[in-house]
Amino acid sequence: MAVYRKALITELSSLDRSWSLINSKPGGNPDQKQIRVGLQIKLALLNLVQDYRRAQDIAAGLVDLATPSPELSKFVIDELDMLLVTSPRTALRVITRSAIQSLNEGSSFPRSVDEKRNGLPPVFIVAAAESQRIHGEKLAQSLKENGIDAQGVDVISSAKDAKLNAPENLEIRFSKGANEESFLSGLAEKVKRFTGEEPKLVNVSTDHDPGTYEIWLSKR
Repeated sequence: MAVYRKALITELSSLDRSWSLINSKPGGNPDQKQIRVGLQIKLALLNLVQDYRRAQDIAAGLVDLATPSPELSKFVIDELDMLLVTSPRTALRVITRSAIQSLNEGSSFPRSVDEKRNGLPPVFIVAAAESQRIHGEKLAQSLKENGIDAQGVDVISSAKDAKLNAPENLEIRFSKGANEESFLSGLAEKVKRFTGEEPKLVNVSTDHDPGTYEIWLSKR
């Protein structure tokens, strides 16, 4: 599966570059049909790429391309709404929600700023329901104040078709590629200090973007 994913990402990336090159030439003025093709390529890439920073850049390009047209903005929002409901990947849902908000507001997607590319891994807070959002946002703010690149709160009840379940106890989920012991232990200590709970450290291999960490709040 990983081999096919990589090959498909390579092919789509090539198509995306070719589309951008052709349609950015002086005097080029792509019609809506051509723009829709470009949007579909970016949407497919966004769904496949498991690199949070790169996915942010793809989403930014998607928003920039669709924003000038209300019709194309609606097309992209509808496609992103489906991802939001069906994707089990936290990082993708967070990006998708930001892209939808940008399109609804007619504003640019918030691109990654340079200081967030200094090697700090992204950290997400995952809440079971809206009732936990405020608690999650306070935790995110506390982590930011302590030098952690917290990316905000994702509420899994919005991903209705992904069939995600909150854990019985507080967890920090990470993948093998993100298993940096010193960072993980420091993150766990900061989370414990804020919540008063000892988080369980869970190494996951599926539905998780490599290089990211997820703090899953327990069921209430």
